[in-house]
Amino acid sequence: MFADLRSFLRQLEASGKLVHFGEELSTEYEIAAASRYISEHSNKAVIFDKVKGYDIPVVTNLFGIKQNLGIAFGVTEDKIEDAYMSRAMKPVKPRLVDSAPVQEVVVKDNIDIRRIIPVLKYHEKDAGAYMTSALTTVKDPETGLRRMGLHRIQVKDKDTVGVFLTSSPAL
Repeated sequence: MFADLRSFLRQLEASGKLVHFGEELSTEYEIAAASRYISEHSNKAVIFDKVKGYDIPVVTNLFGIKQNLGIAFGVTEDKIEDAYMSRAMKPVKPRLVDSAPVQEVVVKDNIDIRRIIPVLKYHEKDAGAYMTSALTTVKDPETGLRRMGLHRIQVKDKDTVGVFLTSSPAL
């Protein structure tokens, strides 16, 4: 239903399910705390427009709200489970393209993920900063089979991440 994240965000905003937060906040605890508070008190997804040290926003709580899942699937809340199961049973095979919006910014030298993407640290005792719902794609170098999924990714240092992978059907 949506070509990309930007069009989904526009629909959420038009539906009153998205709020902008304009005050500058840090990726260390502040955005996570504000997101949790806003979610508990308004039941909306949030765009943090000003992230300390970055020139890109952070979006939180996109799918923590059942109505947003319905909007994403183009169904009413009572049909979300059916829509999910139907799609899970008919996965879309990846299609490789030469260019896409994800390639608007390409960093090839002096890579430091901590400087490129604002990754949040949620709690004082966390082992580090995490991307909580990061889309991952992998390809088996021998068979060529691809898999993708949403995973929690810990940023360990400038060019190392830790990913807990679970299995999904091969495409």
